[in-house]
Amino acid sequence: MIKDKKLSLRLGILAGLVSISLIGATAGSLAWYAYSRVVTFSFIGTSVSSSSLLSVGLIDEDECFDSTDLATWDLAYETVEKGSEDVTVIFSKSRNGFEVNALRKYLTHYEYAVDRLYPVTSKGRAIDATGELQLFKAPESTETSFANRAPHSNYVYLPFVFKVDSDNTDYVVNKNIWITDSVVQAQRSIEDSIRVYVDGQNKFLMKPFDTENRTGSTKVGGLLDLDGDGYYDYNSSTNTEYCYGSFGSAPTISDSGYPNDEAHNQLVDINETGANTASTFLAKHRPGVLYATSFPNPGPDLAYYYSYGKVKPSVDGNGNYVSNANGGLAVARTGADNGYAFADFTIYIEGWDHSIIDSNAGYDFNLGLTFEVDRI
Repeated sequence: MIKDKKLSLRLGILAGLVSISLIGATAGSLAWYAYSRVVTFSFIGTSVSSSSLLSVGLIDEDECFDSTDLATWDLAYETVEKGSEDVTVIFSKSRNGFEVNALRKYLTHYEYAVDRLYPVTSKGRAIDATGELQLFKAPESTETSFANRAPHSNYVYLPFVFKVDSDNTDYVVNKNIWITDSVVQAQRSIEDSIRVYVDGQNKFLMKPFDTENRTGSTKVGGLLDLDGDGYYDYNSSTNTEYCYGSFGSAPTISDSGYPNDEAHNQLVDINETGANTASTFLAKHRPGVLYATSFPNPGPDLAYYYSYGKVKPSVDGNGNYVSNANGGLAVARTGADNGYAFADFTIYIEGWDHSIIDSNAGYDFNLGLTFEVDRI
């Protein structure tokens, strides 16, 4: 690959300390993903090796930055045509991205996550879904379905605008922009829970830590031990285990209570965690309670995602980024009329991922993405 013919922009979207802590709550009052993350955001800057520059901006219809902010952080507003309407975009004049405090002000103004991320869920979602991404917050422990949308403060939303300037023209048109690197630094296995949803030239949900070229999925239904007593939760009125989440077909429930003997006094991995230590997702059936014996096909609904390895473009013999059977999904494409490209990014923690458990509370992760444009 001929690197000096491509323009790259390194974004440390979740750069710095991201710690996980179990938020204070009485046992059983919150669902399995009621954890908080402390997070700071920064752009690491640009890395370019030609006379052209790839710039990134954010749609800012409220113009949340005042004149002092613009001077302090070297920012400038532009009016950009997007489809049939004009939008207001804030760009970094220095091409070095947004400073930490500038991005924090932006996210605070629009009431998105700045200091804490709360695990949420997309519920079931097909791999080729084109509708709006909907995120749902943690229900109460006795609520088995997800009815309440997650507030903005639970996740990060960044409506990116890209442009490519060159010596020969004010903008470069008809060029794809790709994610060419994804770096996740994490302790324990919490990196598995990070999701990035891209709404641009293509719409897709990505697991940024997964470098294999594949399509994966997360089960968004199952049994849970929310009060941490070592047994799957149950409804005392019906003496039947709760089945949380959403299912393509109803779980099979036993005709009689779970046996009360030593042979059955053991963890039952009905959620297929593959673990051997008790957690929110792995517990025992309570003796005497009607229990889920199996999840018949199709079982729990699935939230499908592409791995980063699937999203990363291939490189042809001339050093061009391409999309083929080996992968490649362009994030955005500069327009033929004005040279701007648009892609909305939503970053969140999938609460149904099996890494979201008590023993992983207090551990950290960083997320960084690299964008590059086609050869100029």
